[in-house]
Amino acid sequence: WVWSPQGLISMHMPERWGLVRFKEKRRKEKNNLFTSSIDNARWAIRQIYYYQGNYFLKNNRYATSADELGLGKSPVKNIYWDPQIFITPSGWEASITNNENKIIIRKDGKVWTE
Repeated sequence: WVWSPQGLISMHMPERWGLVRFKEKRRKEKNNLFTSSIDNARWAIRQIYYYQGNYFLKNNRYATSADELGLGKSPVKNIYWDPQIFITPSGWEASITNNENKIIIRKDGKVWTE
């Protein structure tokens, strides 16, 4: 048993966990940060998930476009932003295209790439 403050707890939000990079040799680099285009695209589409949850609480329905959510521009720099949002029997799905990958997220937060 542990006590922790109520609300958003990062240990229960794996999409907010950091990434670890393993390297053979240690090189002196000015910037040890790393990201990939696909990770940035997945984080961008994750914003639709958060915004849809808030939108539903206010409107008792899901939004059908990024503009309706207030996400007219990409929330992540250098990510092409033309999300498609579809209402489904189980809630909604959204997708964006990044390079030649299609990134999809659904109502339960599952994200995958095709």
